[in-house]
Parts: sequence; C-alpha cells; structure tokens
Amino acid sequence: MSAATSCSEAVVDPGEALNFKVAALFAFTLTVILIAAAALRAWFGETGLVAGAALAGLADAHSTAVSVASLVASGKMPVGDASVPILVGLTTNSMTKIILAMTSGSKAFALRVVPGIVIVLAATWVGWLIGS
Repeated sequence: MSAATSCSEAVVDPGEALNFKVAALFAFTLTVILIAAAALRAWFGETGLVAGAALAGLADAHSTAVSVASLVASGKMPVGDASVPILVGLTTNSMTKIILAMTSGSKAFALRVVPGIVIVLAATWVGWLIGS
C-alpha cells in the first residue's frame, strides 16, 4: 500500500465548530477583566488601569483591549487615554507568548516565533509613538 493510499483512508475527526467550555471561559475572563479594569481605574486612576491591563495581558490581550474600549464607549475614559493600557496589555501578553515559545518548544521553534512577536510589538509601539 502506498503512502497516498493510506493517507486517503485515514479517518479525520472534524471536531466541533464551537467549544462551549472555551467560550464560557473566555466570557468569564472578559467579565472579570472588565470589572477589574473599571475598579482599578476608579480607585487608582490611570495608573491603576495600566497596572490592571498589564496583569490581564498576561492571560489575554483581547479581553484587555475590550475592557479598555468599553470604558471609552461608556464615556468613563477619553479616547486618547486608551492607547497606553491596550499597548501595555499587548506587551505583557507578548512576553507570555515569548516565554511559552522558549520553554515549551524547541530552540528552532523559538528562533522562528520570537523575532516575529518582537517585530510586531516594536512596530506597534513605534506606530503609537509616531502618532502621539
């Protein structure tokens, strides 16, 4: 039997389009981060929000960005103040990805992944610096 024949006979499990547990975990994470971001901003001002964004970014950059955007949308934060907490969340999330790439993959994997993350992160901060 050839390799082509054995590949075509392999059973492929299509999986699920939606994993309820993952969706529920994301919703819970987003809710906690929204509440924490609002509370930290209320208690400590912008410094508290940036610190909260940094901590939240360790787990998920998307939730951090959504929570800051919701503060802007609700009128509790000016648009101009939203960039730094979002970028800080992205930065800590990128650091998490870099650490995971270096510790859970091979050296070759880290050498392929880490430069891309660093380049994207640097370009984002440079873009913000040029625009501000």
